[in-house]
Amino acid sequence: MPFRTTVAVLKQSRPIRIGNVSVSFVNLKESRFFGYEEIRYLGVALNVSDLEKTLVDCVDRQGLCSGIAEVVRILGNAFETEKLDGQKLVSYVKRFQSHAVAQRLGFILEYLEKRRKIQVEHGILDQLLQLRGSKIYPLDVKASKQGEVSREWKIINNAGYLEI
Repeated sequence: MPFRTTVAVLKQSRPIRIGNVSVSFVNLKESRFFGYEEIRYLGVALNVSDLEKTLVDCVDRQGLCSGIAEVVRILGNAFETEKLDGQKLVSYVKRFQSHAVAQRLGFILEYLEKRRKIQVEHGILDQLLQLRGSKIYPLDVKASKQGEVSREWKIINNAGYLEI
């Protein structure tokens, strides 16, 4: 069975194939290379992003995790089943220094909370609101720019109804 993995690197690298494993590389700025922990796998030390950093990366690079609908599903599951640290998530968004990520994440979390799919820790949405910028961003980076605008989050919901 084929397996695909993505590795964050500081310098551009070409994809490689090792047997049935396809490895693609995503170039990150040094300032966004944080939030990882060392794990051991088959006797080899690997640096793997923690849950909160993975979520921020998914919101930022939706295409790497199958689009915005999958991002919403992943966030919903992370809040329902994982031991997610909301304060760490906000601190990572601050470090990431992207209004678009803060606005998209806040919009999605509020969307999920309103549908009673998750319970967001007190103060998290307020902290994300403080990180939004003045520009309006589309929720789905690949879709047309048409959709209802959330004035609070400055997000165009161009993804339509999101299955959760």
